[in-house]
Amino acid sequence: MIYRPDNGEILGVHIFGLHAADLIHEASNAIALGTRIQDIKLAVHAHPTLSEVLDELFKSAKVSDHASSSVSDPVAV
Repeated sequence: MIYRPDNGEILGVHIFGLHAADLIHEASNAIALGTRIQDIKLAVHAHPTLSEVLDELFKSAKVSDHASSSVSDPVAV
């Protein structure tokens, strides 16, 4: 995942391997709708399922507590 740490904007997500097609939809919908990491990390993911992979990904992102309007360098997770 590539995102802006200053405001939590998700810029891109790459998923490869078995069941990638089952997982990418959540990330692509988040990007299309402008969902921020701060919001999506609160989503409930069923257990045990593949979607927990994305749950862990979003929760591992380090986003500033105070969103700013200035552009910062993207971060890859």
